[in-house]
Amino acid sequence: MKQIALPSQARAIDQDMIVRQKIPGLLLMEQAAAAVCQTAMQMQPSGRILAVAGSGNNGGDAFAAARILLTAGYDVWVGYLPAKELPADAAANFAFWEHSERLTLLSEQTLPAFFAQSASIILDGIFGTGLSRAPSGLYAQAICAINKHPAKKIAIDIPSGVFGETGAAPLAVAADATVTFQYAKPGHLLFPGREKTGRLHIAKIGMDSRELPLKWVDEFSLPARAANTHKGSYGRLGVVAGAKGMAGAALLCTRAGIAAGAGLTTLLSCGYVCDKAQSGLPTAMAREISSHPDYIAPTASAENMLTGFDALAIGPGIGQEEPTAELVARLAKSDQPKVLDADALTLLARRPLCFGANTVLTPHPKEFSRLSGLSVEQILQNPVLHAQAFAKEHGVILLLKGATTVVAAGDEAYFITAGTPGMAKGGSGDLLTGVIGALLAQGFEPAQAAYGGAYLCGKAGERASAAKGERSMTAEDTIAFL
Repeated sequence: MKQIALPSQARAIDQDMIVRQKIPGLLLMEQAAAAVCQTAMQMQPSGRILAVAGSGNNGGDAFAAARILLTAGYDVWVGYLPAKELPADAAANFAFWEHSERLTLLSEQTLPAFFAQSASIILDGIFGTGLSRAPSGLYAQAICAINKHPAKKIAIDIPSGVFGETGAAPLAVAADATVTFQYAKPGHLLFPGREKTGRLHIAKIGMDSRELPLKWVDEFSLPARAANTHKGSYGRLGVVAGAKGMAGAALLCTRAGIAAGAGLTTLLSCGYVCDKAQSGLPTAMAREISSHPDYIAPTASAENMLTGFDALAIGPGIGQEEPTAELVARLAKSDQPKVLDADALTLLARRPLCFGANTVLTPHPKEFSRLSGLSVEQILQNPVLHAQAFAKEHGVILLLKGATTVVAAGDEAYFITAGTPGMAKGGSGDLLTGVIGALLAQGFEPAQAAYGGAYLCGKAGERASAAKGERSMTAEDTIAFL
């Protein structure tokens, strides 16, 4: 698991290294530039490079990298978007180029000719991670010119125009690779910034051992199973799901729970769905908890039947009937470990929200909009902020699904980038619910179950895509690769 730094935290880390650790800022800049050069040299062993520098320390990194590459034999030309005053370290590196014929002060008149040059690589050092408004004027022209050029693009720290905190990118460089320093930033991992980042390289340029609240989940380990165990050792999962016409969602969720390691998995539903499970899913048990054959209208003994489970997975294909809604609301208030998804979230959004301990919610942005009252647009502008605020207010673990999934747990948030566009099909959410439920049943803490389940599903989806193809793969294929 890798740590993620907000832009403000990254600046504080730099200052700590300079002030407390007595590492000169110029040395940190040289280290950063060397990391950029290493990526450039791996991408292209020789040729012409255009380095585009802005007015901050990002520009200083570009000046330093350009100098190192020139010394290494590359044909380097620098375009500078001039400012009234450069920071001291950036100015020191600009001094090498200040009187060079290889330097162009970019303006509306000189910019077209600079970018008319052929080149194999462009270094983008215009803006850093602190940007929070759309580029305009000459900066916007330079970004557009970079994107139109056929050269490979390497962004320094972050593609210019991407907001480091949110990943917003109203106008941004589309990089083939990005070299960032110490830690990834949210803007590298959240769309559309993630798409602009290209291949991300994280270069250590100094010492820092702090623990940050944002994490990038790039691995998840399950404990080895002891030989002297049995099915009761790995938890009892109850899947409350399904209604007539949506039995498939319940069966997918149940299959996923089995595949993710729950010792005993039981589907709890209406007669119609239980009949489908008994004939099509021999490795699971099925219990009728409904007085209605086609949807869950809980019997008097239904809730007693739900107490013997280590965890519950609630919601896939459960329908919108009022008796079902009453059961879901009561289960949501309990402290039993549980994951709520799909129709369960829609039902809960219709009434005042009240959740017990050990609750995981797994909405996609539209479902989260119903729960939170925020518009989808507001949510996507800053998904981490809104997910954390909701999770804290309601005392839940909130997993906000997306191409980059965000799991909010108190002050901490976890980013999961595993997955494939092939998972953009019906059933993918149902299997995620089953996997999280199975991890809860096996004793994982709710936050671990949420981010671990998302990671495992994403990696299984990647393998299914490789085997079956993005267009052809199904949720069942993902389950097969769990």
